[in-house]
Amino acid sequence: MLIPTGVEGSLIPHIQDWVTAQLKAKKPVKDISNQVLVKGIKQWAAFEAKSGSSKVRTVFKIT
Repeated sequence: MLIPTGVEGSLIPHIQDWVTAQLKAKKPVKDISNQVLVKGIKQWAAFEAKSGSSKVRTVFKIT
């Protein structure tokens, strides 16, 4: 279960815009939406990317 922390990021019209920007920057991302449960959000999309030696998870709230 993921519990969102930190400040809310910028609004993006489509998740695909963010994914495309990451791929253009040569940062491969992996969709982990089916593997996680996000507390407090009914619909979400979650992605995982490597940042150095650690993994960064980004969660999008779908409205």
